Amino acid sequence: MEKSISKPFGLAYLFPIIIMCYTFSVLWGWYPVTHTIYVMLIGMVVALLECKSYYEKKQFVFLIWYEAILCLNLLMGDPLYAETTGYLYQMMGVAMTSMMGFYMLRTREYSIAKITLYMLMIMLIVNAVGSAIIDVSFPGSIRAVVTDYHNTGNQKLAYSFYKYGLASYSLPHAIPVIIPILVYGIKVVTEKSLRLFFIIVLAACLALCYFGGSTTALLIGVFAFTISLFTSPKQGGRQVAMFVFFAIIMVVIMSNDDIVLAILEWFDNLIGGEGYFHKKVIDFEYSIMNNDVSGSAVEGRSRLYGMSLDAIITNPFFGTNEDVMGHHSVLLDHWASLGIIGFFPFALFIYLQLKDSYKTIPQNSRYFYIEGCLVGVMMLLVKNTGDWEMWLFMFLLLPLIAQYVGKYQGKETLPNKK
Repeated sequence: MEKSISKPFGLAYLFPIIIMCYTFSVLWGWYPVTHTIYVMLIGMVVALLECKSYYEKKQFVFLIWYEAILCLNLLMGDPLYAETTGYLYQMMGVAMTSMMGFYMLRTREYSIAKITLYMLMIMLIVNAVGSAIIDVSFPGSIRAVVTDYHNTGNQKLAYSFYKYGLASYSLPHAIPVIIPILVYGIKVVTEKSLRLFFIIVLAACLALCYFGGSTTALLIGVFAFTISLFTSPKQGGRQVAMFVFFAIIMVVIMSNDDIVLAILEWFDNLIGGEGYFHKKVIDFEYSIMNNDVSGSAVEGRSRLYGMSLDAIITNPFFGTNEDVMGHHSVLLDHWASLGIIGFFPFALFIYLQLKDSYKTIPQNSRYFYIEGCLVGVMMLLVKNTGDWEMWLFMFLLLPLIAQYVGKYQGKETLPNKK
């Protein structure tokens, strides 16, 4: 059995605070200063001090390799991120979330993990309610905060929305990652109050996918929910094969604007082309035809992916230092910008991190965990969603829910228990 982390020093109790300061948008509305690079810096220092056992893991080697390439590309003026702070957020965000996830899955002081878990799930409920209320008066508000208000410098209006619970634009894109494991919790938890809580959290997640104004998040969220309904803890490789088959179909659909717009048009005709849902269809269509969030011109997704693929073909090993990428796929853009020498450690780090977490969770939850991981990879492939929330959900929240449900079933998986 792998050796667990000894009882933590007091600094580890800063983890839940740091996570919420950088994840819960309500805090930004009342105290905008919390949403700064300084929160990241504090969190990074605490993670380095408290997660020393992580230095022995294989994924840490590839993490350092990847971050070294990012630093080199930053010095060379690489266009992967528009500003220096973009590189800093990425480097610290990936490192912090992976270290904290490793720590919380193995610490003997389970209270830190439990506090973090419940805080994040309550945050999702609050953001879903706040986003629903604000969206009624200001349709498309989650996306509009990014496209209209942030880009014009009108931070005051953005913070006024956040103050009353509006979710950040990045949050709905990370939501699909945890939908399968929430469905698993609803299926296996026997205590009625806890099952009801999981149902409420799942409803909040689906609502956030809807109100987020992103067809990608909504369609992949619905896909994750549907596929997990038909997943059984006792099913074998056939279940994974079925998921991969339908995931490929979903990726093809999401990669073509014409197909997505045709689906939206069909749904709009189905509901009669009027009312609140009709307005949401228009909202989704706008998000596809006006890709303001990524800063790109009005271009189809296929063309954006093609731009990144062309950059990869031009210089597959070292990458490009010119801004010729589509900026619509984390995986393709990383390969195009960093080349094989940067993309290889990045991809291998993600795989090893997810695999390492896989070993800590109970057997019956593993197919649902794999589904969550694959959903995350789908999002990274079809969307530029390499933000804090995506790494937090993939590296920490997803395995933490799986471990907690297993623990609650009496199938203890914490390393301090024998």
